[in-house]
Amino acid sequence: MDACTIQFPRRTADAIERLYLDGRPGFDDLIELAVGGDCAASYAVGTALQGAAENRLPPVDRDPLADFSVDTLLERSWAWKEEAAERGNVEAMQELYVAYSEGAAGLERDPNRAEYWLRSGAVAGDVGCVYEFGKRLIELGENEEAAEWLHYAAKHGHIEAHGLLSVLCALERQGFAALIHLLVAKRLDSLSGGTLRNDILTAEKDLVAAMSPEDIAACSAEAEKWRPALN
Repeated sequence: MDACTIQFPRRTADAIERLYLDGRPGFDDLIELAVGGDCAASYAVGTALQGAAENRLPPVDRDPLADFSVDTLLERSWAWKEEAAERGNVEAMQELYVAYSEGAAGLERDPNRAEYWLRSGAVAGDVGCVYEFGKRLIELGENEEAAEWLHYAAKHGHIEAHGLLSVLCALERQGFAALIHLLVAKRLDSLSGGTLRNDILTAEKDLVAAMSPEDIAACSAEAEKWRPALN
């Protein structure tokens, strides 16, 4: 799957801007682009329809979206987002995963569809989806496969991925690797304002207690090799 992120082509971006003008002249252009296979335009159409349903678009005269009911707008919004996701748009995959997981206006909760879009987002390389998919695999007891996905997220600077890898390594009695990931997680955590779980942070005491000063220094040196992901 070729991931399509929300980096709009010029014509798509121009059409989005013209959504806010009188009569929304950009909407027809977006539809044309979406029908032609532009996944960013498909996502933009879905987002515009959802915005209209939730009264988040600025009011204009002669609004072509005003003739549709809220239910219709939401139904078509999710349909266009599914279309965008099928074409590789990772933002749409993320939204569909959350919506199917929790349920949303116009879309019923469906755990199977949620997992489908979570896996799709992970395969497409979205770091957030990769992390969530790794967590899901841990819940299923697939720790070895989970570690592979979490390593990908960790390499892209995901704090909690390092934290979970530390836990997995500790469970496998891989103290060196556990401490390395924990040290990287702490560094990332300090840069982001502190979001890491306390139970992961406090695990450092147990890991350090089982090591010599030389081992701890070696782990610190290895953790420094992750520095490119910290910048």
